[in-house]
Amino acid sequence: MTKKFAGDRQKPLDYKKNYIARRWKIFLMREIEDVRQPTFWQAAIAEFLGVTLLVCFAVASGMSDKDSPPNGLLFACISSGFFIAIIIGSLVHVSGAHVNPAVSLAFAIIGEISWIRCIFYSLTQILGSVAGAAIIRIVTPSNMHRNFGVLTPGPGVSDLQAMLMEMLITFVLIFGILAAVDKGRKDSIGSVPLHVGLIVSVNLFAA
Repeated sequence: MTKKFAGDRQKPLDYKKNYIARRWKIFLMREIEDVRQPTFWQAAIAEFLGVTLLVCFAVASGMSDKDSPPNGLLFACISSGFFIAIIIGSLVHVSGAHVNPAVSLAFAIIGEISWIRCIFYSLTQILGSVAGAAIIRIVTPSNMHRNFGVLTPGPGVSDLQAMLMEMLITFVLIFGILAAVDKGRKDSIGSVPLHVGLIVSVNLFAA
């Protein structure tokens, strides 16, 4: 009968610990190396600029003074979709033009960008949204602010239903984007910026 010593049981455990430590070290080195790239900060600034402009025009497209009828849903949805296409076409070569933390998270999960890049993208996107709203608030008169572009659930829609709808349209957005940029595709879908813009417009109609 073969005897098992404590040292024999310790060897697989030590190997597992060393393997995890090596993998963690490689991960950290890749993250640090990405931050050191000059293009990293250019991309982060591009995300900030893209979201700032997007929020400016998205909010502005739905604004009108109290004496005028509010801009219709069709106008707001189409204008937002087209401007998304413009932003993506302008910045895709710099940062990928995610302009949405959910998109950045999806690309980090599939390994297209580093996690540190995802974090910085998300931070600059949030700051960009605040900056965009602040700019519009400054350059427009107070009688045009109304609800200032804030989207709220419609009459009779519960918080749970609103959350589920947000999850659904976010899934459609991410699914459509990842399908459009899939490197394994052999066919051509045409303009990716326009493709994404149409997804955004359809989501706005659905929401």
